[in-house]
Amino acid sequence: MRKERIELAREIATECHRQQTRKDGVTPYIVHPEKVAEIVEKLGGGEQEIIVAWLHDTIEDSGMTHARLVESFDLAIADAVVALTHADGEDYPTSILRAKANPIARAVKIADNLANLSDTPSTKQVAKYSASLIELLAP
Repeated sequence: MRKERIELAREIATECHRQQTRKDGVTPYIVHPEKVAEIVEKLGGGEQEIIVAWLHDTIEDSGMTHARLVESFDLAIADAVVALTHADGEDYPTSILRAKANPIARAVKIADNLANLSDTPSTKQVAKYSASLIELLAP
């Protein structure tokens, strides 16, 4: 595992989410990608999955682009981040199916759901993330 690439992903994510907070308005947003990356690693994810975990919300929440991710990493990582990016007007189940179709994105989305479930979710969020996990874990 090349620690330099993971560190670069952490630095990029930190910069992309620099002014953002979690829904509580206090907690720095970067805590979330960090938690997702930790879960991915604990579940046995490799370098690509850990990198994508750090970057998974960068396109959706900042000015990051697919092209910039290809430049910094490679096409597989950039494509996985795109697979995790919620498109305008897209419903959540459709976004889950797209993530499931990409093996790297699938692993990260599982960790993302687990991280969200550990972050005092509402009853509605528990139902949403649980249904997502059922779909992602199904063959």
